[in-house]
Amino acid sequence: MSLPTGLRSITLCLALLLPGCAALQPPRPAFPDTPERSALMDRIVEKSMMVKLSKNNEAKPKPSTPQLSTQQLIEARKKDMGFSMPEDYWLLYAQNLETFKEDVSQNDAKTLTLYKLLYRATLTKATDQELVTLANTNANDMESTPTFKSVVKNPAQLTMAYFQTGNLVTGAAIGRHLKRMREMDTIYNVCPRYKNCWGQIPVTAAK
Repeated sequence: MSLPTGLRSITLCLALLLPGCAALQPPRPAFPDTPERSALMDRIVEKSMMVKLSKNNEAKPKPSTPQLSTQQLIEARKKDMGFSMPEDYWLLYAQNLETFKEDVSQNDAKTLTLYKLLYRATLTKATDQELVTLANTNANDMESTPTFKSVVKNPAQLTMAYFQTGNLVTGAAIGRHLKRMREMDTIYNVCPRYKNCWGQIPVTAAK
């Protein structure tokens, strides 16, 4: 499965940063992938608790929360800055805000994609028979079976990985937004005139 560069980077971060990440991989070699094994792993992944919860939440109507519109955010920024900027600046400002909203709207889907990859990676160490057993086990019972616990040495860590993945995905979206805004304020030479420019946000927050 081919992933966009951003998702590949986050996958690498997960492998390097997740506490106890090694515990997700049983101390036995991975078996070669085959169409049969791949199909079984796909069935198992779809039955995982966090995948089911994520899909159930996606199906539920989300409560609406009052949010400022792009124009309201721009008007507030203009008032705070206290000096005029060319219209091109505000057009780019609005574009960046809309890009961020679109980026964030995809966080749940990206988190689920990455979690499935992590989950699937643990299954590569399972024998063919273990995969068959798990694929044919009731979804509600699968992750509590001895077979599952034999394959996934630390099920709790795997569940925690879902939330840590979400945090990394969100952080990456914020980082991209801050980078765009910093570049915008640099191009338009905002920082020498405005103490709250985007360039004043610590670099570490924009990574």
